[in-house]
Amino acid sequence: MKKELSLMEKQSNPAGILLRLERLRQKKGQKEVCYGICVVSYLSKIERGLVNPDENLVEQLFARLGIVYEREEAFLTESRSLLDSYIYNLTYGLKNEEVCQKLWQWENRLLWSPLALDTLLILGLECVFKSAGVSGGKEISDYVSVLEELKEHMNGRQFSYYCLIMAELEQEPQSSLVYRKRASEGLNNTLGLRSLIYGYCAVDDYNEIHRLEQRFTALALEEGNVYALADYYFMNATAYACVNMEEMMAVYYERVRHLLQNTGWWEETADDWNYNMGATYLDLGKYDLALNIWNR
Repeated sequence: MKKELSLMEKQSNPAGILLRLERLRQKKGQKEVCYGICVVSYLSKIERGLVNPDENLVEQLFARLGIVYEREEAFLTESRSLLDSYIYNLTYGLKNEEVCQKLWQWENRLLWSPLALDTLLILGLECVFKSAGVSGGKEISDYVSVLEELKEHMNGRQFSYYCLIMAELEQEPQSSLVYRKRASEGLNNTLGLRSLIYGYCAVDDYNEIHRLEQRFTALALEEGNVYALADYYFMNATAYACVNMEEMMAVYYERVRHLLQNTGWWEETADDWNYNMGATYLDLGKYDLALNIWNR
């Protein structure tokens, strides 16, 4: 399962695009950078991702800009494992503190390596989801403009994670929903489908949330993902609460409780579902039931 959740469905090396961004940042011309290394036309192809250049040549071009191109295989192997672990943990609701701390620590090396694009996506995801509570002092604005430049060079899975980021940044719910649909179609797992369901919640389309139940349940069972299944039931219960359907709301909140009651997640979510249940009973004028829920 962890292999299926891997960020990298194929090796993607955006060295040329990153080289161009750094060259422009330093306000240097192509001839100034490639003189004695390669011809200008070849550098142009490298920067547009049209050729796969020899890594020794890339290293020389990076050095001309004062950058060390990271090629240490042991470092890259460990980094690939960390990047995949981040996605795995995000999907299964696991803690990412240790992973993120190491990635922030290695950020400069990773952003000038063959793993640059994957690193940008992971750090971008962390900035918008903030699952670990650490951000290395960075904001999403530090990454999104570069990701926009690299969008056309992303493989299908990378583009799906890019859409997850953009969905969180998009203020208009319908526009955000478009990104969420693309992410869900590309990932075909509970992480993408959860994002889509959150999008339907934002536009009050509760019928779509209920319609996706069979598909989501099947994916969660296939992944063995209790966290995702409980999160879906929580969203479904909340949808029923919003339309004051107390019996169905209670059914789904009970499913959440049964799934999570012996896990650490229960402590994090119990207050939310108690509040929502109580608020629904209050709206229905059932004050005793609301007080009983809130006094648990």
